[in-house]
This record gives sequence, structure tokens and C-alpha cells, in this order.
Amino acid sequence: MFNICVIAGYDVLADQSPVHEDYIKESVSFSMWMDADLIILLGGATNPDYPKKTEAEANYRIIQRAFGDGFRVSLLNRTEVSKEKLNEFRTENDKIAKSFGPKTYILIVKLDLGDTSAQTLRQVWFFLTERAIPVKRLIYCSEMARSTGFSLDGLFEDVNQKAGPELITYGHRFPDTQKDFEKQKQKMLLKVLSHRYSLFERFRLIQQKRHQKKVAKQKRKESETPRS
Repeated sequence: MFNICVIAGYDVLADQSPVHEDYIKESVSFSMWMDADLIILLGGATNPDYPKKTEAEANYRIIQRAFGDGFRVSLLNRTEVSKEKLNEFRTENDKIAKSFGPKTYILIVKLDLGDTSAQTLRQVWFFLTERAIPVKRLIYCSEMARSTGFSLDGLFEDVNQKAGPELITYGHRFPDTQKDFEKQKQKMLLKVLSHRYSLFERFRLIQQKRHQKKVAKQKRKESETPRS
């Protein structure tokens, strides 16, 4: 059985943001402390201004930059992953650890589809199911204010049930304000209803698309504002 870390994505330009970079670095460090065999990066093309950029790809670039010198960062296509492949990397990691200490592989898969956390976690379910990956420890890494909602989506998308004896959540503060926590509380009912009724699922997606356009507009304004 394997330890699988799932890292939520929040911005297709995350690799240009020090705040997001801290989130990814801390999440990866936590996953290594939890002895993760595989890191799954989530997040699709969520900014309409950058239709070819994905959150998963941006976070992968952060990992390459932050860990590439001291670790062997290895990106696999989802079709390459199997129990046998993971066992090979685990054996190689053990050999490297004995010989060189901290130098080791960081094995990564990008699942860069989905607009909502429910859709991205659905991709995790498909991935673990189609590859028949047995999970011992499932590690969720997300923004602290959204960590409960992220786990809730994992429950309804049947990803949580894939975990063995341990489901672990790591919430990173971006920092989140009290307003951010209150906003996420208000979304909780819609999250539940979206898993029960297709009408609410469509409404949730519409709301998410509106949010993405709003964020894209805000980022355009920020980039156009001259710095003093």
C-alpha cells in the first residue's frame, strides 16, 4: 500500500506568487515528512485570460525550482503509474537514502482538469481506480480556510474511502482572514447540495466560472497599475 499526497491548486500563475510558492513548498515538505510515495497536483485552466495554463503545471514549476537541486523531481504521465512503478521508486528511494541521506525522488503526477475542487478530486478517484493503486495514507494539502470543504468534496467523490487507516489534512494559511473563513462556511451548503442534485452542481460551476472571471479581471488591473 502507498502513501498518496493530493495538493490543491488555486492559481494558474502560482509560480509567480511568493505566497503560493510558500504553500507549495510547505505542502511538499509535509508530504515528505508523511513519507508520501506519490504527489498528485490538481487544478485545471481556471483563468480565462490564460486558457493554456493550468494550476497543476504552475505548481509543478514551483516544485522544480524549489526542490530540483537537492532532490530528484520526477514527473510521470498518469498512464505510466502502476503499483509496480511505485514499488520501483520506493526501492530506489530506500537505496538513495541509505547512501546519500536526504537526496531522494519526488514522484509527481499532474491531473490538470477541473474547475471546482469536486471536479479535481473526481479526477483523483478515476486515477486511483483505473490504476488500482492501494492507498494506506491519503494526505490532503489545501488552503486552510478551504480545507474542510476540500475534504467534504473528497468524501462525496469517494476519494476519502480510498484511504486506508489514515486520512490526513494539511491546511496552509495564505494568510486567510476571518472573512475568508466565513465565506467558506457560507459555501458549505451549496457544496453538499451540488453532490446531491445536478441543478446545484451546475449552479456551483456557474458560480465558480464567475469567480474565475472576477479574479482574472482583478489580476489584469493589478498588472496595469504602475508601481510607484
